[in-house]
Amino acid sequence: FDRLKISEPTVQTLDASHAIVEFLYKRALKWFRAGHFDRAEAIFRALCILDTSSADFHVGLGICLRRRSAWHDALDAFEAAARLRPEWAIPRFHMLELLMRRGEWKRGAEELAAFEARLDRNVPPALTSEVARFRAALALRSTEAESRKIAL
Repeated sequence: FDRLKISEPTVQTLDASHAIVEFLYKRALKWFRAGHFDRAEAIFRALCILDTSSADFHVGLGICLRRRSAWHDALDAFEAAARLRPEWAIPRFHMLELLMRRGEWKRGAEELAAFEARLDRNVPPALTSEVARFRAALALRSTEAESRKIAL
């Protein structure tokens, strides 16, 4: 265990083969697509331990956690993915969606800006459509807050 170092991905230090990690990832995606989020979550969690440097694994775990309303843990997973791949819009989208569900409007607005700053042609149109709804909800929220200030 003296080879275990914080700076190295665990998959390398444990000599786990790329083929095993790839097999597990495909299995997690299979369970995920079949709607068995509990099974997918267990595999994504293992993958996050095996390869701490994969943002994809953290996003998969985060989505599974969100599905069972483990909001705090899901947010942690999405934040980890955003740190690992700072230019990637996808974890920002998921953080935005989660913050909106929780009514955390200020942080939601920050994540909206972070998502839009990272928006590229690889972001699926369905996500950008959903973001338009979030943007409208935040704008409405801001307008209502301003109206309350004026009324006072």
